[in-house]
Amino acid sequence: MSEKPHAALEPQRWLATTLRSIGDGVIATDAHGRVTMMNPVAEQLTGRTIAEARGKTLGEVMLLISGATRRPIETPVTRVLREGLVAGLAQDAVLIHPDGHEIPIADSAAPIREDDGTVHGVVLVFRDASAEKMAAVRHEFIVEATATLASSLDYHETLARLAELAVPRLADWCVVHERDDAGGAQQVAVAHVDPSKRAMARDYARRMPIDMSAPHGAAAVMRTGRSELYPEMSDALIEQMVEDPERRKLVASLDLRSALVVPLAAGPAVVGAMTLVYAESGRRYSPDDLAFAEELGRRAGIAIENARLSGAEQRAREAADAASRAKDDFIAAVSHELRTPLTAILGWSKMMNGAALDQAQQKRASQTIERNAVAMSQLVEDLLDVSRIVSGKMRVDAHPLGVVPVVEAAIDSVQAAANGKQIRLVRSFESGSDEVLGDARRLQQIVWNVVSNAVKFTPRGGEVRVRVRSTADAVEISVSDDGRGIEPRFLPCVFEPFRQADGGSARVTGGLGLGLAITKHLVEIHGGTIDVASEGLGKGATFTITLPKLGVPAKRRSEPVAAAPPAREPERELSGLRVLMVDDEPDARDLVRAVLERSGSIVRTAPDVRSALDARARGARRLALGHRHARRERLRSHPQGARPAARSRRQRPRGRAHRVRAPRRSPQGARRGLHDARAEAGRPRGARRGRRGARAR
Repeated sequence: MSEKPHAALEPQRWLATTLRSIGDGVIATDAHGRVTMMNPVAEQLTGRTIAEARGKTLGEVMLLISGATRRPIETPVTRVLREGLVAGLAQDAVLIHPDGHEIPIADSAAPIREDDGTVHGVVLVFRDASAEKMAAVRHEFIVEATATLASSLDYHETLARLAELAVPRLADWCVVHERDDAGGAQQVAVAHVDPSKRAMARDYARRMPIDMSAPHGAAAVMRTGRSELYPEMSDALIEQMVEDPERRKLVASLDLRSALVVPLAAGPAVVGAMTLVYAESGRRYSPDDLAFAEELGRRAGIAIENARLSGAEQRAREAADAASRAKDDFIAAVSHELRTPLTAILGWSKMMNGAALDQAQQKRASQTIERNAVAMSQLVEDLLDVSRIVSGKMRVDAHPLGVVPVVEAAIDSVQAAANGKQIRLVRSFESGSDEVLGDARRLQQIVWNVVSNAVKFTPRGGEVRVRVRSTADAVEISVSDDGRGIEPRFLPCVFEPFRQADGGSARVTGGLGLGLAITKHLVEIHGGTIDVASEGLGKGATFTITLPKLGVPAKRRSEPVAAAPPAREPERELSGLRVLMVDDEPDARDLVRAVLERSGSIVRTAPDVRSALDARARGARRLALGHRHARRERLRSHPQGARPAARSRRQRPRGRAHRVRAPRRSPQGARRGLHDARAEAGRPRGARRGRRGARAR
């Protein structure tokens, strides 16, 4: 009797041992679907022991939901008992553990039959399919994400779509930040499993911008380029990471469980950060999740960089097209500005040569030719000034001088044009305005450009107001008009060369658009600033020039303001002088010869240097070289581009003004140089004489 029970127990022990050794979970039920047996793996996955589960239905032991719909699904045991066939779960089946975390599972249920076919129960075999399903999810996600990132060059749109893809497959929350050029960051995308909470996230980003000095989170990741993983977001960790109480209270209300932050990087450059958060689902991130998110961030960073490069290329192409159009407009404008005075000059010249003109007509012809020649000369001088600015060769001879006389001289030169349009020039000068260190000719050019510009754009019968006032450390010159005004979109372009608000073939005003660009550079060379303000079209404009005062007030200075030298009398100085004029241009030679002979000089001309030297050996006392030959002779004398050594202080003529040379494209450097010259000008005479190298560069 004792051997039979022992023999009967052997298969049961063998079965129990076998079930304990299986890596999958195994649950057996009776014909009513109640649990009769569980192996240890099933106990671990379900979170219940056999003692707790025995006698209960499988639905009470295992809470199964659909990962896609988040709704409960029918257990496979119920289907097997109903249909009598082998059954399995859907691919997205998720087992909810009693502690709340989710386990994707794969299973198979089969009926337990007697030899006669009677179903006595069901055996369910299931396993944790997290790794398989996560791999499948990640593969599917990375394919979709790559396609999304490549779908558009508007990376803000693609990042928003990427965040939508990440929820709920990779996160309950997804937030994307982008670094800006100012060193800060902006939230550009946010997604949540609950759409109603997206507005809360956007409001949070608006009220509490990201703190780029924060030691943790997206700010730290964007600064360092190193990812952060928080498998468990405890209250203590949140308190440590978020210092601001208001921020901490808001973060605590989000019920965060786990989080990771990865950089959006293109090579060494970090362009943003992506934050993935688990909250309501109770899921947790692992180092494997972090590695996948880093790969996703790398792809997103490359997509952002490619979009930026493409945008930069597009902007460069547009700029090149704009430059090409500007060049065409410039050539057309120059052609027009030259052709107009040339037409008048040629027309009156032919009439003077071929027709008998009375005295009034001859005077008119002479005045017209002179006026148009002056206009052409001014145009060429503007072009040369632009060339000097570009090459860094613009110079000013700085003297201490009063601003008011310079402004008055400039206004006087514009008065005739204003009278022609019946425009009133209203002057308002504060008495006792301080002096500045500057070049009188260039300062007059500055004021003339601004005032003539105001006259040009003011309608007939209007008014232009010129005001000079003194502040604590500067002298301000403001020119206001009630003319056409400036559109807000064009205000930033006012001082750009060759730019005109009515540029193109439809423009109604003349000029090349160089005056204000030259003016701005000249003001900066003098250490000042120029600004423009306008409320829009039809509301006039105001230009304000600010020039720094001298370091020492005028009344304290020990030396007087240098006055312009009196005009010399050429006849007295040149009469009887023997001069040899060298120029390869016959017209230039004839003109200079006529001027000098009219002054009483005895003039001989030569077409080149060799002929001039031969002629000089035969008796000419003075040698005048045309500018082309003079340049050639300098190159011959200094073939490596070197210049003659500077004269010592003893060799320099007394009374020479401080000369300031504008650096190449560097207004700041120009201001520093002028500041040094201004400080030197403010020293007592003895102190300046004792200092070597009075020239400020």
